[in-house]
Amino acid sequence: MVECNEYAMSRGLIPLDREYAPSVMTHEEETPGIDATGSPGHTPTHWVSVLREIVQTLLLALLLALVLRFFFVDTYMIDGPSMEPALHQGERLLVSKMTYRIRRPLPGEIVVFEEPGSDGRSLIKRVVAVEGQTLEIRQGRVILDGDELEESYIENPGRDSLPPQRIPAGAVFVLGDNRANSWDSRYFGMVPTRHIHGMAVLVFWPPDSFHRVAGQPAGGWVRTVPGQAMLVHP
Repeated sequence: MVECNEYAMSRGLIPLDREYAPSVMTHEEETPGIDATGSPGHTPTHWVSVLREIVQTLLLALLLALVLRFFFVDTYMIDGPSMEPALHQGERLLVSKMTYRIRRPLPGEIVVFEEPGSDGRSLIKRVVAVEGQTLEIRQGRVILDGDELEESYIENPGRDSLPPQRIPAGAVFVLGDNRANSWDSRYFGMVPTRHIHGMAVLVFWPPDSFHRVAGQPAGGWVRTVPGQAMLVHP
């Protein structure tokens, strides 16, 4: 019988005279990731990994936003009517901080700058004249280098006059589009280019006012899109 059993075992069979205990999977031996119903589950390690990925993604997004804001763009909110009809009260816009690190401001562009002689207040106006140009205002009409400037973006040019003055190096002359209700270079003088924070490029809020802020160089500037005087960070 012993020989028989040995022969049976050698053939992969179970001896009949030996008690057979079927293999049973204990709780500790259950396959990881399978719950009691047999469906795939999630272990604590899995959720820790997911949470780590979410935190890493958020930190990366925050870092990218900080880099963009510090080096490339800033956001402002319009507070006042001096740039109407181009920009309106309550609109929020993106301002490019890189543009004027590469080149000088051009006539027609809308810029954000620190008001000369103020405690750091930011204003937004349109560049009307740059260094080397001669500007004069006659009864609200802007005369640039002897020629009247075409400004179709203005609804109310006002009746102010200003004697001819040459724009010095490193400065610009700015005016609000709403001339009758604007605090600008007519009152505080030229703006040093080093005080310019950047160029307005995009209105992003409210959604129905979303548009690119357009400014054109002198000689054909005019077309802008639906501006103001003072700006505050949102």
